[in-house]
Formats: sequence, C-alpha cells, structure tokens
Amino acid sequence: MEEAEHPGEHAHVLSIGKTDIEYSVRPSTRATRKRVVVTPGGVEVVVPSGAEAESVRAFVHEKRRWIFDAVREIEAKHQKLLNQQYASGAKLQYRGRWLMLDVKAAAVEQVEITCRSKFEVRVPENLEEN
Repeated sequence: MEEAEHPGEHAHVLSIGKTDIEYSVRPSTRATRKRVVVTPGGVEVVVPSGAEAESVRAFVHEKRRWIFDAVREIEAKHQKLLNQQYASGAKLQYRGRWLMLDVKAAAVEQVEITCRSKFEVRVPENLEEN
C-alpha cells in the first residue's frame, strides 16, 4: 500500500494493489476522533483540527481494507441506480421503503404523479415514446 499527496492539492491517493482511491482530508474543530466518510462523490477523512499528517496516514493505512470495500459497495449501488429502468413494475426507493412504479396513459394534459402505497404516474395519451 502506498499513499501519496498531489502537490498543491488536499487530495491524497491510497493505492491498494492496482487500485488507486483518491481521498481528501478535512480538519474539523468539532471532530473528536478520526473517521472516514464514503459517498458516491468520493472519500473524505475527517480529523480533529491539529491532527498530524503522519497520524492521518497511519489511520488511513489501518482502515485501508474497510475503505476499499466501502468504495466498491458504493460504486456497485450507484451503478445499479444508473442502470435502473423507470417503467411499470420497477421498484424505487423512497424514504427508506421500496415502492412499485405504475405508469399508465390517461386523459390528462400533463404528467401527474401520486404516491400512496406505490408511485402512480399518469402520462398524456398522446405522449410520444422515445
């Protein structure tokens, strides 16, 4: 495992085998301990203000397996959402629950959406499919 800092940036790179994972370090006056935050937007290491660079590198090294696994899991979930088809029968996550999508042509002027036990979408009958 290697860790390098890009000159002039606050971005760092964690190298695990052939995989490079970029992360940023954010000092926080409210943080009492170091933690790693992984989102689809990237990896951030939040550290107490004044934390020494060497202790941050050691922390990242200690958490490298967890970071690697968390990044892969986030990427897989994000990719699944990008490939999702929005047609009748699809399931959408909404407020922690999975709801079915029901799309129907109807005598309406514009698209109408209601959500009770499922998402009901009514589209104008003359709407063209692309």
